[in-house]
Amino acid sequence: MKDVDKRIVFGEMRRLMDEMREQIKIEIRDQVKAASRDLYEVLTGLGVIEPEETLWTKSDIINRYNVSLSTINNMMAAGTLPYSKTGGSQQARVRFRPADVRIAFQE
Repeated sequence: MKDVDKRIVFGEMRRLMDEMREQIKIEIRDQVKAASRDLYEVLTGLGVIEPEETLWTKSDIINRYNVSLSTINNMMAAGTLPYSKTGGSQQARVRFRPADVRIAFQE
């Protein structure tokens, strides 16, 4: 085999190996993404983590932590239980982020 032919063969082998490496990277990246989604679904299903868009009501906190409404209102007034209000009237809805509630009740 001539040197020119060897260079052509080695060049083609290098190109094929580069393509294979890139394909393997893509496959690994896809597998990691799928595993991450699966893990997130399992953890949310078990209640270990809450979906980011979930907000709790006072009723949710009462049921989960077995506390009274006055306890929640006192913690809100003291600033130890962060909350958000939707609307500006007396009938505005109050919601709580699960992470803030866990911190407030030191779960």
